[in-house]
Amino acid sequence: MVSRRLVSLFALGLLVASIGLLAPTSEAAGPWTCGGSSYFNDPATEIVQNPGFEADLASWYTLPPVSPPTISTTTFHSGAKSARVLSVGGAQNAVQDLSAPPAVHVMTYWFHVATWGPGAAFAVETLANWNPVFGTADIETQLYWVPPNTMFWRIWTRNGGPDTMQTYPRTLTTGAWHLLETVIDGTRGIQCLFIDGTYVDSLSVSAASTFAPTVIAFGDISTAGDAGTAYYDDFSIQSASVPLPDYVPTSPQPSSGIQVGESLPVSLRIGVVNSGSVAANTSSTVTFFNASTPGSPFASFSIPPLAASEVAGPFTATWVSPSAPGTYQIVAEVDSGGTVPEVNEANNRYVWTANVYPPPITSLNLGVPNYAGTYVTSSTPLTLTVQDRSGTGIARTEYHIDSGPWTPYTAPFTLAPEGEHVVGWYSEDNVGNVEAVQTRTLRADNTPPTTSHAISGPSYSGGFVTSQTRFSLTTTDGGVFPVGVATLEYSFDGLTWIPYSIPFSVSGGEGPRTLYYGGTDLLGNPEPVQTVPLIIDDSPPTTSYAVFGPTYTGGFVTSQTLFSLTTTDGGVVPVGVATLEYSFDGLTWIAYTNPISLLGAEGPRTLYFRSTDLLGNSESVQALPLILDNTPPATSREVSGPTHTGGFVTSETLFSLTTVDGGVVPVGVATLEYSFDGLTWTPYTVPFGASGDDGPRTLYYRGTDLLGNAEPVQTLSIILDNTPPTTSLAIPSGILSVESRFTLSATDAGSGVARIEYSIDGGAWATYDRPFFLGVGDHTIRYRSVDRLGTAEPVQFVLVRIDNMKPLVAVAFSLVLLAFGVAVALRRPLSSDPRRRSKAFLIGTFPFVVGEAMTGIFSAVTGALVIPPVLDVGMLVDGLIFALGLAVPIPVSRRVRRTP
Repeated sequence: MVSRRLVSLFALGLLVASIGLLAPTSEAAGPWTCGGSSYFNDPATEIVQNPGFEADLASWYTLPPVSPPTISTTTFHSGAKSARVLSVGGAQNAVQDLSAPPAVHVMTYWFHVATWGPGAAFAVETLANWNPVFGTADIETQLYWVPPNTMFWRIWTRNGGPDTMQTYPRTLTTGAWHLLETVIDGTRGIQCLFIDGTYVDSLSVSAASTFAPTVIAFGDISTAGDAGTAYYDDFSIQSASVPLPDYVPTSPQPSSGIQVGESLPVSLRIGVVNSGSVAANTSSTVTFFNASTPGSPFASFSIPPLAASEVAGPFTATWVSPSAPGTYQIVAEVDSGGTVPEVNEANNRYVWTANVYPPPITSLNLGVPNYAGTYVTSSTPLTLTVQDRSGTGIARTEYHIDSGPWTPYTAPFTLAPEGEHVVGWYSEDNVGNVEAVQTRTLRADNTPPTTSHAISGPSYSGGFVTSQTRFSLTTTDGGVFPVGVATLEYSFDGLTWIPYSIPFSVSGGEGPRTLYYGGTDLLGNPEPVQTVPLIIDDSPPTTSYAVFGPTYTGGFVTSQTLFSLTTTDGGVVPVGVATLEYSFDGLTWIAYTNPISLLGAEGPRTLYFRSTDLLGNSESVQALPLILDNTPPATSREVSGPTHTGGFVTSETLFSLTTVDGGVVPVGVATLEYSFDGLTWTPYTVPFGASGDDGPRTLYYRGTDLLGNAEPVQTLSIILDNTPPTTSLAIPSGILSVESRFTLSATDAGSGVARIEYSIDGGAWATYDRPFFLGVGDHTIRYRSVDRLGTAEPVQFVLVRIDNMKPLVAVAFSLVLLAFGVAVALRRPLSSDPRRRSKAFLIGTFPFVVGEAMTGIFSAVTGALVIPPVLDVGMLVDGLIFALGLAVPIPVSRRVRRTP
């Protein structure tokens, strides 16, 4: 029951894959004795190939959820891989389909237990009629281990049928590999088990019950527990056979490896023995051939059928060693062509390994000095070194020089004289290998190079150079056949020698120095040291400047400013100044000879100057920033206060001066001055006026900037006029009336009269433009004139009276009218009636008397209706009222008299 359950569980875990066949090799032991017969495996019929199953494990198949074994590269029996089965409570199996093996075969594998688990089992089995779906199969052979020490072996068990099984208490050593071999003979119904080359047991069934397997599986066949960790390697199923003849080579001569020279004959012998248990039934052939050309034997011999243990031979053949050194294999093959069926077809050959040695190799070693294996000196030792490749020893070594005789070599030799020589040599070993004569053409050269120098760059007579001066060296090797220059070195002051490769310059301090140089050829022949005295001068001149003439802080100068330059060469030993140049604004450089001035455009400028010594050491360009300003200030004037066309001014007139320095970049104003006589100059600070007598004058003024650039004197012609005009008032003679004309006139000897003003009775000033009249009464007339400079004449005044006769005339006329009216009223017959007389007076006279009186009062009050003039409105009004006052009373009195 347990066995069937294990088989069932194992079958459920099998998966499907395939594996390709590799070259058959086997680690299985043999022959095996099983049931009284010896069985031999046939590697050529290998079905599962021992070095390939683990490499091709991917073609072995499993069914989910079973995980297949993995490839291990840390634990393996042979090669570099093995199949690792890690059981963790589930079936871990690999399954592969088989092409049906022959009835007699052997199954071998190596098994390694790393750890035993608490349950389950590791197994290997071959099956027939396997159903992966239901997990059923017929078991051809099954070997499985239940930890820790039980082995089960079952053979030819049909699915559901009785077991043919044996249980063994056996423990496999963990951590070690074990070889398990099962010989299966289906024709006899027998199987034999071998462990580690030792027979364990055999099981048998009826030959009619046997069957060939179609599936092989290995791994953990149970899900009941953890079987542990195991490794499988070198798995193989091969056909096996029963006893046959077996031709085997015997008594080889030489019996060990062959050591021989090139193209030499070697005698080979071999015998043949039938080591099988039965006699052969046919003839065979023994052949000798090179392993590299098996189809071209160099000797063949016929052998009649041999009985068991019978020996034939020996057979002798001559092999000629190749003309090329190396390791060769010579094969003697018995039963060549395979005409005799044998137990083991793989043991028909005997192989000799022949080491073919070449002749000695003699080397010509050049001592010191030498170059390129060709050049030597007359003191170079020449040594011959022999390599004995046969190991038999050297018989002789000889050499000759040019066409001289052969000389046995005993000690190093030399070549003389200079020139080209041919050296020949050879050696012979003790087995007769004669080395071909070797020659080498050598050239002896004892002459050193010759070196010259050239100087490029700054230099001056007397050995003056700079650190920029480049020294180039040119060397030519001497001799009949010059070897060539090896080193060319130089040194300054003989301190450190430096290999020359490219032109170089001197470094270090200034002053006297010495250049040493010399060449050596490739053989070490040294040139005598050459010397060149030098004086190093890297210091440029130093130039200073001085400035004469107008200058001002900030670099301001004029074209009158002079610059002088002075230069001195520097250095420990100065070579001397070559040039001193200057340039304004870096445009054109000019050789300096005399003090210079700055011309051209005003504004920011730069004076550049530099010196160069006779070696071309140039002083860094010195820059003197300048601002050229030749433009003087420009002064403007402003006149405020009284002025008039023609330059008329007064002492109240003020002159203001404003100056602005000119130029692209003005230096600034230094002084601003003025003068009224052109002799005495006064610094301008505040607006000023002219003083002194009236008359023509000249105002001089000028500005000067901080560089002394003076503005051309500016002038302003003026006429000083402080005298006011003189005004006259013309008053009419006689009685002054409202018709009297008052006339003003003025004169001015200077700028002229601008206006005449007058004021009546303290009233506002009025500009006089025509004669004026005054009203009745006393009046004060003030008057003055103002010239065109605004100078006003002192006020003059006069008192006048304007008479008005109108009130007197009105009184006189009123009295006359009153008298006339009374007279008319008193005329008879009115006198008899006082009321009529009063009425006539009131109506005919009284209004005119009152009217006349009222005109007088009106005129006196208002100044209207004045008299004189006589022929004016006042007199007209008085005359009209008077006339009416004379004409009206008489008709009125008549009318009153007639009125009842």
